[in-house]
Amino acid sequence: VVNSLIGEGGQRSTDALAYSAVYLSWIGSGAIPCREGGGHNRPCRHAVLARSIFNQVENLQTSGELGHEDSLAVRRLLPWLPSFSEEFTASVPLTRIRDIAHRSDLPHDIKQEIKHTIQNKLHRCAGPEDLVATEAMLLRITGQGNQRDGHYGNYPEDFVREFRLFHRELKDFFNASSLEERLERIRPYVSGEIQQMIDGFMNLKSDLQAGAQADQLISVLGSLSALREAICVTIQGHVPQDISDSDIAHRQQLRLSELELEKFSFVLLSQLETLTLQEGGLAPGGWAWAPALRGA
Repeated sequence: VVNSLIGEGGQRSTDALAYSAVYLSWIGSGAIPCREGGGHNRPCRHAVLARSIFNQVENLQTSGELGHEDSLAVRRLLPWLPSFSEEFTASVPLTRIRDIAHRSDLPHDIKQEIKHTIQNKLHRCAGPEDLVATEAMLLRITGQGNQRDGHYGNYPEDFVREFRLFHRELKDFFNASSLEERLERIRPYVSGEIQQMIDGFMNLKSDLQAGAQADQLISVLGSLSALREAICVTIQGHVPQDISDSDIAHRQQLRLSELELEKFSFVLLSQLETLTLQEGGLAPGGWAWAPALRGA
């Protein structure tokens, strides 16, 4: 649906971008229940379509020709696209779940449940509901959730480890990572300077506690803004036509990291607003806003 609207050969109008952003958010959040259509499309098909869509809208975003509404729609759309990293565009991706379902050290009913509710569904028509089903199973096998008979699970350690790895892979595919996970993921292909900026931001963020004072919040916001600005500089400019699959996949992760940083900046700004209101509606003159807002 989205590829026909804004992918290669699509309209890419303001309405098409807005409709696509809303539709993908409804699908990704589960507001629209997904149903199988009788086809057989492995996750690699979704990954390849996502790459095509990303290429088109990323070029729109960096062209400088988008209006405010169009740019906002593009930025709301991008986080809902699945990952198209190399492991997901392979002809048979996410094979770990197949190996898990064929283990000889599991009860038959668990193997059948994994095969029919996760493995087969994922390889026929992947959707966000597969991540929900995987998370529910993970709660059961790790003893954090009740099984059907009301008892807690006790499964082989190697099986639990492999299932955790699969859950991590599926989160990566659906781009459901946390900010910290995203920044760690881009670390291998950014400059040493940006790696140091990631470390500095992560250290400041980890020190944040409830009731943090304004100076501390502004310090974190300043570090965030500098890091976000550096990432934007890295991915500025038109996407080359001859860009490699790995480079465009890296660009997606950089863009998502930048968007996630923007989202966290609103959390910090909300906390600063609360402190401002406590001061009678005026920010104290000593607050060093300029460095914190450099990337705004």
